Amino acid sequence: ICTPVSFAQIKTLTSEDLTLKAIAGDDAIVTDPTTYDVDDGDITLYDGAAKDDYVVITAAKYTVDGTAVATKADMVTGNIDSTKTKTENNVTSITDVKTDGSWYTRVANDQTAGLKLNKTFDMATLGSYVFAADKNSGSATAEDILFVDVAAPLINGVAKKDGKIEAKVYFAEVGASSETITISEIYKAGADDSDKAQTFCTSTYATTKYANSVDADNIAAILEGKMWMFDKDGSDYILTELDSRNETLSFDGYAHASYATLEDGKTSGTATAIDGNAKDNMRVNDSSIVFVKAVKDGDSEVKVISGKTVAGWADRTDTDIAGLYDTEKGYNYIQVGAINLTNTSSVPGANDHLYGYVVAAPEFEKTNDGTFWTTTIWNGTEDLPITGKCQTANQAPFAKGDFIAYTLNSEGKVDKDTLVVATIEKNAEAITAYDDKSVNGYDYDDDAAKIGVNVKDTKGAEFTIDTADEVPNAVIFYVKDGKVYNNKDTKPDGCDIGGIFVASNNKMVKSTTSVNSTTVTYQNKTIAYNSDQNVSFTVEHATVDAGKDFVITATRTPTQWNTGSYKLTLKEVGGTATLTATASSSSGTVVFNVHTSASDAGKTFEPSSIVKAES
Repeated sequence: ICTPVSFAQIKTLTSEDLTLKAIAGDDAIVTDPTTYDVDDGDITLYDGAAKDDYVVITAAKYTVDGTAVATKADMVTGNIDSTKTKTENNVTSITDVKTDGSWYTRVANDQTAGLKLNKTFDMATLGSYVFAADKNSGSATAEDILFVDVAAPLINGVAKKDGKIEAKVYFAEVGASSETITISEIYKAGADDSDKAQTFCTSTYATTKYANSVDADNIAAILEGKMWMFDKDGSDYILTELDSRNETLSFDGYAHASYATLEDGKTSGTATAIDGNAKDNMRVNDSSIVFVKAVKDGDSEVKVISGKTVAGWADRTDTDIAGLYDTEKGYNYIQVGAINLTNTSSVPGANDHLYGYVVAAPEFEKTNDGTFWTTTIWNGTEDLPITGKCQTANQAPFAKGDFIAYTLNSEGKVDKDTLVVATIEKNAEAITAYDDKSVNGYDYDDDAAKIGVNVKDTKGAEFTIDTADEVPNAVIFYVKDGKVYNNKDTKPDGCDIGGIFVASNNKMVKSTTSVNSTTVTYQNKTIAYNSDQNVSFTVEHATVDAGKDFVITATRTPTQWNTGSYKLTLKEVGGTATLTATASSSSGTVVFNVHTSASDAGKTFEPSSIVKAES
């Protein structure tokens, strides 16, 4: 005699009603009706029945008293030591699993789709059948996650026939280095069958979910910049896709979305998750493990860092964030996360800005990784060499005599995306109120940089402020929420002081003599560049003593040519002498430092031409 049954899970249970979710078997038992009236005795329950229990349901017509019966499923917890599979149409499916010496036949459904070799599951069984399986809380952790940086098909010899993929990956350990692996199979989230790695990336499923994936050349669109759960088959890796419902390891959930803002380690703004499960309140904590990939202008970097470091970043809006999270008090705390940054080529470190006065002209070195500049800054206590990567060859974003704020990336080089440059001409301001806690009404703490400078000789000096009414103009960097500002007129409310530069016994100007009070303006100098860019320049300069440096400021209208080097030529009024100066700019203003010699005594110069210099 065979009595049909239905496998189900209790979704809601009150003193009056029982609602079931059908899993497998004779579905009509639980789908018609979906809800049983417990109070009227439509179903007989076992003692201790509770929400989320897996149950075996026998229909009323098969019981002696004509009442449906719910029996709690036998639960078996164990590691999957062996599997039996079948392969149809190049797709391999698990049919049986072995744990603790016993074999169980898998009842194929969504609840058993996650069964995997060498993982531990809590399995709902009836006799030798397993009809539901949940990952045991200790069975899948951060150690089962990797992040794919770069992936490409193996296309030579036997490897091509095997359909495998080679990838550079990182494992979930803060500070981990990259490793190169071979991927043989990939599981869709929630599926019990896998495809060969290259087949997965070109299948109908993949091309539907990832719009750019139409052939093996677009494997990158499927794999790169994402976290994957992994298993191993010998030396090969088997990947499983993460999603919000079917594959969250032992964590409460998973979400993947593009967010408008990442601020203090918290996400906010409108989010559209790939899996349809947007989470606007995801946040990292100090113990989070976070993969970060930064990409800009063809340069990239990947690091595995802590949530504490992420929380220390300045606000970002170029973030694509995925997270395996646990929920606590309404917040989703990312335990293992992946962040893709699309507007920086280096992974930020903790947002502790450093400050310095540039005392040497930058020098350049070309390497296999690009061109790098090196200079020396005075940081208030010592002359310190620093290095950063050029965005354009032989071009640094500052000049000798500039004041800078910056952070270092994980390689100890200046992160060009955090570099803030303040010039005397634009950013100096008078200190009108000063004590040991504040400047001009803005607070600073013991970590604020207090740097004395000698602008006459472009070198460091003692930091000294005697009385407020005698303090010369200063360059001040303001900080709010980890971001640095250097314009007193446009900084946001609520700033603190991050760095203070004061000239020791000198006014904060570069010339050692007073400039002539008459400023000559040369307007509407129009230059045609590449035959299609007309840029008007307004140039202001002042005459100084021969042999002394002076500054010329050229302002573009409109502000085209946003970055690059510019060559300015000055011509003697009524004579033949010329002066030239080259400067770089990344904003609407180019500041030229012009040097005169003794032979220029008594001469007056005016702008003659300004052109875009060759790279």
